[in-house]
Amino acid sequence: MGNLEVLSIDLSMIFHILNFFILYLIFRFYFSKKIMKMIEDRRNFVSQNIDKSVSERVEAEKLRLSVEKKLADAREKAREVLKEAVQSADSLKRDGIHAAYLAKEKILQDGELELKKREQSLKQAMESQTLTLAVSVAEHLLKKSVDTKIQQEVFADFKGKVSSQL
Repeated sequence: MGNLEVLSIDLSMIFHILNFFILYLIFRFYFSKKIMKMIEDRRNFVSQNIDKSVSERVEAEKLRLSVEKKLADAREKAREVLKEAVQSADSLKRDGIHAAYLAKEKILQDGELELKKREQSLKQAMESQTLTLAVSVAEHLLKKSVDTKIQQEVFADFKGKVSSQL
């Protein structure tokens, strides 16, 4: 009996090996081309996706650099515009101050001219009043007798009137 058991294990082993080779041949002839094609398709798909991913990453990097450059240019342009605006504001400020200074000088000159005109007109009025007063004193003296005491009083009165008007 010992021999039979060893033989039965060997026979089942042979059937398993034979069954394995038959299945291997069936898979090899019928399914290997399809499986290899699927594996190759999958490899190509992965390879294309990797290539596409790399090219998209390169494109994204180019876009990022382009956006950063445009942003830097925009910031520089904003600085220039701000600098020009500050310079323009300073220029307008200086022009305004200068115009105000010129206006002040003109007003002062006009005021001085007006003062000189008024002074001149006041001098003329004073001279006219002084002459009128002198004529009036002279008439008064002529009407009165030529007494020196009276003349001195009239003259003192005239002098008081003139000094009170000045």
